[in-house]
Amino acid sequence: MFQYNVQLILVARTKEKLSELENESREFAAKVTTISCDFYSEESVTALCNQVKSIPIDYFVSNAGKSIMRSFEASAGRFHDYKRTIAVNYLAPVQLISALTESFGAAQTHIVNVGTYNVLMKAAPKWSAYVASKKAMHSWIESNVPEMAMMNITVSNIYLPLVESRMKDANENYKDTPAMSMNTAVGIIVKGLLNRKYHFKPWWHVPFQIILFLASPFWNVVWKRRIGQENRTLC
Repeated sequence: MFQYNVQLILVARTKEKLSELENESREFAAKVTTISCDFYSEESVTALCNQVKSIPIDYFVSNAGKSIMRSFEASAGRFHDYKRTIAVNYLAPVQLISALTESFGAAQTHIVNVGTYNVLMKAAPKWSAYVASKKAMHSWIESNVPEMAMMNITVSNIYLPLVESRMKDANENYKDTPAMSMNTAVGIIVKGLLNRKYHFKPWWHVPFQIILFLASPFWNVVWKRRIGQENRTLC
């Protein structure tokens, strides 16, 4: 987006990464403002809301993503994992959109909600914190779309599969798993910005849902066997 003559407000937690992006943007036409925000903190998000609420925002991209993969047993005594995951993936974007609703309506803002394909399928073991938070955001958006439309706020939902990224690289289980390229994912998000009626699900969505439906009676049996095999391997 840097090559276009637009004003971009980039919000993230890591100041160093934001500084890199700001320096990179200076070679292009876009005017870039970076804001560091700790999405774990309600006070930090409130400060962000106050900082941007007077700015007319044409497009709002919600791409918050904290991923965590941990078994139910290993999660015992780690309630903070759930709190932190839901803070970033659900509470922070809800707080931000809610606080800016009036200005969004005035600017006829288009929201691009970048979710995960996992919200459209049965939740696999070890992903309870991540999938629960993403499904919460998915449900919140879906529930509010009709009222948002009445306020001239539009929404594009993007359900991405696994993407080549640092998040994937950090998980050894997905080391050799095929994934969508970062450039393809970015292109899909840009389509969501350019077309207010655009929504994305992978091309294999329908056949995969049919397979899941047919396999649903065996879901728990298969996972119990797989988890048992993994535990025996670790022993």
